[in-house]
Amino acid sequence: MEQIPEFRSNFYQDLPKKPYCSYGKGTKTYIRSKKHAIQYPLIQVNHVHTVQYLIFDIDAPDAYLHFFDANLPTPTWIAKNKKNGHCHVCYELKTPVYLGLFKVSMWDSMTSFREPLPTHTHLYVKSTSLAYILY
Repeated sequence: MEQIPEFRSNFYQDLPKKPYCSYGKGTKTYIRSKKHAIQYPLIQVNHVHTVQYLIFDIDAPDAYLHFFDANLPTPTWIAKNKKNGHCHVCYELKTPVYLGLFKVSMWDSMTSFREPLPTHTHLYVKSTSLAYILY
């Protein structure tokens, strides 16, 4: 249990200085300071051109153990919705992966994807998940 406060501190420190945040899917996206962004239901966890956290949204009542059933490594953290059992499962990469050039060329070639910003869809996680880290 001693690792959880340290992890939360490191996770907060690793957030972008001014992450994207939102009240929910399909609503306006804001850019706010970390202090304010963590108050929103959705928050950017990865920097725009790098991925440090792989987060999977598992919408199943028994989502908490899906990683175990699939013989996957133990996640860095799991956040479980107490109402329906759905989870966010997060794996932290030891070395962040740079996506800048790939993302720009990929999304610029896909002219039909302009609203909402598709380049930022991999960045969000429910900020309430940070308060309910189980693992």
